[in-house]
Amino acid sequence: MWKRKLCLATSGQFARPVEEQIRLFAATGFEGFFTGWTPDEDIAHYAAIARAENMLYQSIHAPFTRMAEMWQDGERGDGALAELIDCLRVCADNAVPVMVAHAFIGFKDHAPTEIGVEQPAVKSARAGTTSRPTARRPFSAAAYNKKPIPDNRYRFFVQHP
Repeated sequence: MWKRKLCLATSGQFARPVEEQIRLFAATGFEGFFTGWTPDEDIAHYAAIARAENMLYQSIHAPFTRMAEMWQDGERGDGALAELIDCLRVCADNAVPVMVAHAFIGFKDHAPTEIGVEQPAVKSARAGTTSRPTARRPFSAAAYNKKPIPDNRYRFFVQHP
């Protein structure tokens, strides 16, 4: 495990506040952590704890409950994609280098469509995209009708089925 950092995920199932979980992870020797994201999460506070504990805030896991909507045309698709872009912006604002996103969940109620692939924000997010020989493809950070994200260090990974 040379040049590797050991990280744990925080969870609501641990029956302790996220802040306490991060500090416990540090006290037991873990070097990093990752969290989930909702608009109400205090990511800046978690990032401050990471700095204070000299830990890596490795990634934020984006919400995935609306991913079926991303493949639809109109407001529902736009809203699902905007949620991902908002999460990506929070990553950039707090120097969290990776956002993990499940851009597609299951095949029961929908199938991938050209709409989901060609969403305007996805097109702009693809600028500078590089492929990797894994099941995940990184997308460079991009603006979504808001202030620009500072640079290409912030990426989100789309997990494919």
